Amino acid sequence: MVPIARVFTFGLLSWPLLGQGGFQGPGRYEITNLKSGKVLDLDRNDQTSVIQFSSRGTDNQTWDIRPAPDGFVYLRNGMNGNALDSGGGQKNEPVRGTPFNGGETQQWRIEPGKDGNALIRSRLGRTLDVPDGTNRDGARIQVYDLNGDSNQRFLFRRVAGRNWDWDRDANRDRDRNRDRGATITCSSNHGERVYCDADTRDRDVRMVRQISGSPCRQGETWGWDQRGIWVDRGCRAEFAVKRR
Repeated sequence: MVPIARVFTFGLLSWPLLGQGGFQGPGRYEITNLKSGKVLDLDRNDQTSVIQFSSRGTDNQTWDIRPAPDGFVYLRNGMNGNALDSGGGQKNEPVRGTPFNGGETQQWRIEPGKDGNALIRSRLGRTLDVPDGTNRDGARIQVYDLNGDSNQRFLFRRVAGRNWDWDRDANRDRDRNRDRGATITCSSNHGERVYCDADTRDRDVRMVRQISGSPCRQGETWGWDQRGIWVDRGCRAEFAVKRR
């Protein structure tokens, strides 16, 4: 197993992983898979599918990397600012580019791989992976169990480009949360049913935002009872609880 003890930190602290796979701290990067030689690309057609493609030097093949809590990072696409999102984190689940929300599914850790290359590991545990190491243009990128093979190792090349206004987005999300009242995030990280503490007595619960790739359907993959709000089969979402 590849060791994962070394992580980088921010601010005035040291960065043990500086130089890992060419990573040099916050900035904009082109990210290339070692096995396929193709770069991470946000499909221009639907602007959500994360694929691999031959390098063309376009904005949709660049990723703005900034710090997240606990030594993780966010990766936002240079074309539209969508964040790399692991969805439910299921094995073989394709990753997506989704509007930035700062949630756990959008948090990644850059870890040391073999031969000085880098792994990109989701906060939910699985690792960014090119399926079977294919070199086909347009192949969807997924998350998979960590094995450290070359189809899970990446190289970073720093590029120029406009960075996204992170403070503006954080303020916008704060305003949205204030307008819709207190929300509860509940996550079925590995497909199991999970209960989240919530006072549901004489209250109505509604889903205000799905943050998983797996579907959230009331009565099927989410609901509530006397124990609180429950989610199942990979559903991850924010819920609002209001008095009737």
